[in-house]
Amino acid sequence: MKRICICIDDFGHSEGVDSAALVLAQKNHISALTAMVGGPHWPKSSPKLRELDRHRVDLGLHVDFTEFTLNPTCRYSLRTLWFRAYSRTLDVKQIYAEIKAQIDAFASAVGRLPDFIDGHQHVHQLPVIRQCLVEVINECYPQHKPAIRSTRAPSIKGQSGPLGPDPMNRWFKPLLIQTLGGDALHRLAAADGIGMNQHLLGVYGFTDKAEQYAKRLQEWLKMAQTGDLIMCHPSSDVDVNDGIGAARVEEFAIFNSARWPVWLDQAGIRLVPMHECASM
Repeated sequence: MKRICICIDDFGHSEGVDSAALVLAQKNHISALTAMVGGPHWPKSSPKLRELDRHRVDLGLHVDFTEFTLNPTCRYSLRTLWFRAYSRTLDVKQIYAEIKAQIDAFASAVGRLPDFIDGHQHVHQLPVIRQCLVEVINECYPQHKPAIRSTRAPSIKGQSGPLGPDPMNRWFKPLLIQTLGGDALHRLAAADGIGMNQHLLGVYGFTDKAEQYAKRLQEWLKMAQTGDLIMCHPSSDVDVNDGIGAARVEEFAIFNSARWPVWLDQAGIRLVPMHECASM
């Protein structure tokens, strides 16, 4: 069977996101979740993470520099962050301190260091941030280092049939995300002996209704290979202040359904925690 990770992003963002993540984790419908420690619901929800089976569900840190940073002066719009990162004008000491503070906040609440680390809006792969992340990992993890999420898109070689009605989100957007620093992050992580998943799936435009998302998800399951990770963003209710709030509810309807375990079996997939993907 193919062994892959299904990871829920944005734990701590809202009550609906946290509720959905806990429900799906307890049902073994996912195998990892990643947390925003500056999120408004993190203080209330984080103690519940200690109740999850750590052998089935990895808990990760969703490094954030665009929404809920611990230091407000580190918070940027995504475009500004891109510009500052690629122009090498970010304050290295400030970026390092923020990543370290987020790791410490996670450990304080959960009782252990994150099993893996990734980035909200994939910011962990950007120049300056990726270097600081690896340096912080080397400081905080003297022995067993956490995995880092890869943003490498799955290969389109061997994919038969037309691109369908959504080629932008099916191929272009995943490749664009990878070009923002995916290969450079791989080289940096490999040099320090840090494991990563093979490929990242789950990229789309957050406009699908439930059945559209269901078809997209089934396609990802067919494409996925051992060591890959599919990210998702479900929520049990809509947060009107969340730009992807409606899409989150549509995702939850699929992942929480009885059809989901059946699709995994049909695709020959066994869910494993993130760290297992990173060691393959």
